[in-house]
Amino acid sequence: MRDIKTSFRIFDSKRKLVILPTAKESVEFAAHQFMAAYEKAIKDHGFFSVALSGGSTPKAIYRLLASDPYREAIDWKKVLIFFSDERAVPPDHPESNYRMALESGFSFLPIEEDQIFRMKAEGSMEVEAKAYEEIMDERLYKGKFDLMMLGLGEDAHTASLFPKTHALNARERKVVGNFVPKLNAWRMSLTFSCINEAREILIVALGKSKARAVEAVFFAPYDPNNYPAQGIGTPENNSLWVLDYESAGNLRNQI
Repeated sequence: MRDIKTSFRIFDSKRKLVILPTAKESVEFAAHQFMAAYEKAIKDHGFFSVALSGGSTPKAIYRLLASDPYREAIDWKKVLIFFSDERAVPPDHPESNYRMALESGFSFLPIEEDQIFRMKAEGSMEVEAKAYEEIMDERLYKGKFDLMMLGLGEDAHTASLFPKTHALNARERKVVGNFVPKLNAWRMSLTFSCINEAREILIVALGKSKARAVEAVFFAPYDPNNYPAQGIGTPENNSLWVLDYESAGNLRNQI
């Protein structure tokens, strides 16, 4: 496998950055980080757990992971796949993150059904959120994900932690149902508490449409109620942001 070498830029005590020229290079780097987290977890406790997100950028990453050399380099029977969030739709719905992940490549890999844990967000949010927490406690090593893969919305939301929604304050829970007024819809989402416990936290934001949100997350006064992605990462567990030149925008000239 080609070794991808680049330098992390330390932005502050809880965030690191990688800014690459193109979206293609950024996707390749994200896949490389997936591989590195996998190898670390296998060496430490014999299996690898990852929480996937939805969106167009993750779709490109999943397609790459399902192709060589990643397809052959990873023992997929040792991989447990979870989700960072889900819409209140059945698994065969076009807007389902679960369906997207399968169609983007995971259904073509040697992964059994009992290795994939979808969020059943079309049911009772409270009941299913607690059930998902129980599965995580049972299957994750010491109750923590090895890798958290996240994207960024144009309003600076991540997972389904949208601005000014109640899930932003769910400190005692790992999974919650979250009503999003501007969408007039329910989502199920991992919480800040769960996300920030992950051993590796990867946030990928690509393209010009994400530039304003990226700039707000890094330079606006700290206010995760309005810019939820500001709440990702801690001094103990840094988040790693992967950007391309378009999404980084003015950020490249300010760090």
